[in-house]
Amino acid sequence: MRHIIFSDLHNNYFALREFYKYLLSISDEIKLYFLGDIIGYYKFDVRIIELLKVMINKWNMDICIGNHDAAFFNHLGLTEFKIKFSNSLNETIKSNYKHKKKIMELFSNINFNQLDIKINTMHYTLSHGGISDIINDYFYPDLSFIKWSNYKFRSGMNYICGHTHRPFIKTVKDNIFINVGSLGMPRDGDPRMCFLEINNNNLQIMRRFYNMDLLYDYNFNLNNNIRNRIYMGGNSKYIHLNLLSLNEEKIYVESIFNNVFFFDRCIYVIYKNCLFQILKLAYNGKKYLLRFQAQEILSNNIQNLIRRIKYEML
Repeated sequence: MRHIIFSDLHNNYFALREFYKYLLSISDEIKLYFLGDIIGYYKFDVRIIELLKVMINKWNMDICIGNHDAAFFNHLGLTEFKIKFSNSLNETIKSNYKHKKKIMELFSNINFNQLDIKINTMHYTLSHGGISDIINDYFYPDLSFIKWSNYKFRSGMNYICGHTHRPFIKTVKDNIFINVGSLGMPRDGDPRMCFLEINNNNLQIMRRFYNMDLLYDYNFNLNNNIRNRIYMGGNSKYIHLNLLSLNEEKIYVESIFNNVFFFDRCIYVIYKNCLFQILKLAYNGKKYLLRFQAQEILSNNIQNLIRRIKYEML
C-alpha cells in the first residue's frame, strides 16, 4: 500500500484536480491523508468540495483540521480552537462565509486531533501544525522548532505536518521530521504542487506541475500579491507587479533547453536538476526576471538570462 499525504490546498481546485489524476494513475492500493487548510487565499471553488468527497470515499481519506479551517469553524460557532489570528485568516472568514453551507458538507469528515498511524515498522504522528500546538506550530526546514519545543518528542516517533508550505525531510537522533509542503500554494520558490509519498518505509517529497494559467485566470480579481504566487511559488520583491505574456519567447527558450515547461506568464527550465523561472514584468516598460532559489536577476533581454542559466552566472 502507498500512503500519500498532502496539505494546504487553499481553494486551489486545479492543483487538486491534477493530484487526483495522478492518484488514479497509481496501480498500488492507496491510503490518503489531508493535513488541512481546505480554504483560504484563493477564490472559493465549489468543485473542490465535490472532489474531496470523492477522494474520501475512494481512498478512505483522513482530514486533519488546518488553521484556516479552524478559524472559519470558530466563526460559525462550531469549534473553539485557539487561533493565532492574522489578516489572512480574517480574509478567509470574510471571503468564504457566503459558501459556508457547501464547506460544511466536509465538517463531519474532519479530525480535530492529531493522527497516530503505523506504516510497516514506522510510527508517525500527523497534524497540520506540529507537536505542542497541532494547528499553530510552524515547522521550518531550519529545525528551529526543535529548540523551542523543548525536545518534547517521543522516542522513535516520526512527525509529519504542513502549515508552513515549505517541504523537508530531516532526521534528528531517533526522530524523523517531515513537512509535506503545500499542494495548493507552495512558498519555497517552487510553484509545483507538493506532497509526500510513503512506499514501504521509503519517504519521498513529490513535485508536479498543474495548469497554473487556469488558476490565475480563475483568480483574476485578486491582487497581485496573492495571484502572482501561483507562478512564483512564494514571495518576491517583484510580486506586486503585473506579469506579461511570454508566448513570443517560448520558441527561443525551447530551442536551447530540452526540459522546459511553458505557461502563459512563466517559463520553467529544469537544467542540471535545478528549477529556473523566467517571467516578464511590467517594470519601467518591461523587464525579464530570472528566479532561482532565493536569487532574482532583472534584465532588459531574455538572452542575458539564458546565458546566466547555461554558464551558471548566478
